[in-house]
Amino acid sequence: MKIIFIVITTVLNLLLLGCSTTPANHAIELSNIEDLDSIIIQNMNKKQIPGLAIAVIRNGEVIYKNIFGYSVVEHKVKVKLETTFELASLTKQFVAAGILLLVKDRKVDLDERIEKYVDSLPGYWKDLTIRQLLSHTAGLAAQGEEYASLYPWPKYVSKQMMWEAAVADSVSSSPGQTFSYSNTGYFLAEVIIENVTNEPYQKFFQERIFNPLQLENTYFEDQVKVIPNAAQGYTLRDKELIKIWRVSQEEMAGGWGIWSSLPDMIRWSQALVSNELLNKEIQEEMFKPIQLSSGESFRYGLGWFVTERHGITYYYHNGRTGPEMLMLPDEKLTVIVLGNLGLGVGLLESSAPNPYGMADVVASSLVPEFKFDPKPEPIDKEELNKLTGHYSFEYDNNVLFYTKEDQLYIKDIYGEDPMIHIGERVFTFLNTPPVYYQFIDTANVKVKEETWQNDMGKRIR
Repeated sequence: MKIIFIVITTVLNLLLLGCSTTPANHAIELSNIEDLDSIIIQNMNKKQIPGLAIAVIRNGEVIYKNIFGYSVVEHKVKVKLETTFELASLTKQFVAAGILLLVKDRKVDLDERIEKYVDSLPGYWKDLTIRQLLSHTAGLAAQGEEYASLYPWPKYVSKQMMWEAAVADSVSSSPGQTFSYSNTGYFLAEVIIENVTNEPYQKFFQERIFNPLQLENTYFEDQVKVIPNAAQGYTLRDKELIKIWRVSQEEMAGGWGIWSSLPDMIRWSQALVSNELLNKEIQEEMFKPIQLSSGESFRYGLGWFVTERHGITYYYHNGRTGPEMLMLPDEKLTVIVLGNLGLGVGLLESSAPNPYGMADVVASSLVPEFKFDPKPEPIDKEELNKLTGHYSFEYDNNVLFYTKEDQLYIKDIYGEDPMIHIGERVFTFLNTPPVYYQFIDTANVKVKEETWQNDMGKRIR
């Protein structure tokens, strides 16, 4: 489902998210660790994920670590601890940390206009700030619409090609007006890193992050280089496993490009928890919800979604190729999931995979109060039937709601699923990270997820 954010009534906020005026530590059921293997395997098989590497860290110590399945299915190569996986958008947290290291060095300011650090900017870009680039509030072309002039995507894309394509893209909104997920902002952040340090961005990350933390199996993608233990990426087409077909090489990708192993990601998470690279004050910038120009906040910081469930704060991000990282800061718990089932590129898929949710399953097993467990509420049959029909959303312009056996169903580009009513004409799904459809009236539907962006559906028939 498309992930969005809405501001609704106090009653509905209590219903959907719970309410807590003070942070509370919730009990961690360490005895449930014994069940994690079977829970993971069950969900892994259900989602058709070929290979996984998963770890749980509490108070900086690893309390669970295991590997599952195949890194290369066609040759039956099993996942190993040293297997490296494509991090995709988890790269963004590294880029954000790189910028914050320059803040620590007093070489950049998050709220300074980027024209101070980059020459020959188009007029619109001159007023953008680094914070807006990293929080997806710069108004740049959204993911799926960015670098439009490069399509069909070439096998090799230089930094100059990326720059020219980004300049040619249309603007999506005014700076600071709204959250709109964009990789272009992170591309510009890496341009700033190179300009400020006078060295290639890969060298900067190697010297300032990878080497100090001894991340021996973390590197930027090189499609030509032969790299031992790299996992093959996969996706689904007609519910059958196929190669993901991500074979392009970008000289400077920005929002993606780093590969890493489970031990290295454990080390990375420990560095975040202990403020090893950045002092606490600077690192906290990563986890502050961004303030929009309207005065409202949105649940994204710098490279991380920052949100809550049942009064429990959590930080989260995933990547197109399947990785996830979830942190419960008050519980001092981190879940890392590296996998090789992702979303295809340039493929005609009739059954999009859903590799996500493994981190949520693991965290909910250990912190039961965090579990998404919606309670059905009755709704009048006549009222229910009024909601059926076709609606147009940004993520899908022909979403069908229909009833079967007095239950509402949804049919969209992601498939066909039953929904449950949880009160106030709000519907959600069982056994999935929270997605809520709120029928404002019989012609308008708002969608809300705990992460991502806004969407509004309009009845079309």
